[in-house]
Parts: sequence; structure tokens; C-alpha cells
Amino acid sequence: MPHMIYIVLFLLLLGGWQAFMRGSKSEVISGASFWLALILLIVGLVIGKIEMSVVLFALFVLASIFILMQIYRFSTYHKYFSKMAPVLLGYGALIGYLLFVFNFSNYFIWFIILTAGFLNANFRKQQQTNAFISFTEAEEQKKLLAKSAANTIKFHLFSSIMYIIAFIISFLYFYNT
Repeated sequence: MPHMIYIVLFLLLLGGWQAFMRGSKSEVISGASFWLALILLIVGLVIGKIEMSVVLFALFVLASIFILMQIYRFSTYHKYFSKMAPVLLGYGALIGYLLFVFNFSNYFIWFIILTAGFLNANFRKQQQTNAFISFTEAEEQKKLLAKSAANTIKFHLFSSIMYIIAFIISFLYFYNT
């Protein structure tokens, strides 16, 4: 993979990181990083230093994670987990199949790393809700919120494991047949 794509990825990561920071220049740095990454991406595609397959793979990753997060909105709640588990498994199998069909076999390990990284970041974000529980004054409400947060974290972990296993098995099944 040409080095230009690494520069684009670095700028995108920098822009994404700065989008969540609260510094006085974070907004400017984030905007400039995103625009510079877009300009370098277009220039790299035009001069042939970046392959279109890399861009299509990046779009595939973004779209698959976006849809996955919509499924997680339901699967991480104990009330809906049992109903959403088959959907999550089916979606994982579909993503594994699409990785094969779209000929992203070369990026399979990258897909695992990117997805697991995003799910880990999202998992850590879920764990931060425990900090807000201490602001609650009523002891009974604290217990209820703590139990709810623990269940959400547990079902997030279950959902992540199910999804990753489903898409790996699906991809390997189609790749080896």
C-alpha cells in the first residue's frame, strides 16, 4: 500500500480525535485535518498513488460499522438482546459474505482490527457512564442505574463477540469454498 494512504489515515484519525477534544483550537485542527485528508485522497487517486479499492474498503468499513451501531442500539439492552441476537448473527454473516463478494479478502485482517478497535472504543465509552452514577443522590436510584449500566456493558460485550465470530466464520466459509 503506498505511503500516501497512511498520511490520509493519520489526518483522518487526527481530525476525528480533535473533533472530540475541547481545546480552543480543536475545531480548527479537526476541520483542517479532514479537508487536508480529503484533498490528499483525491490527489492520490488522480495521480495513482492511492488505489480505489482502498477507498471502497474504507467506505465499506464505515457503512458496516454505522449499521452495526444501529443494531447495537437494541442489542445492548437486556429487554431486546434475545430478539436482536439472531439479527446480529445474520448481520455478521452478511458482512463476512460481502467481504468475500466485494473481493476485500486482502483487507480481512484490517477489517478485524478496525472493527475490534471501534467496538473497544465504544465499549470504553459505555463504561464511562458509571462516572455519572455517583452524581445521583438517591441510593435506590444509584443501585438501579449501576445495574442498568452493568447490563449494558455485559450485553455490549456479548454482542461484540457474537458479531465478530459470525463475520469471521462466514468469511472463512465463503473464502474456503
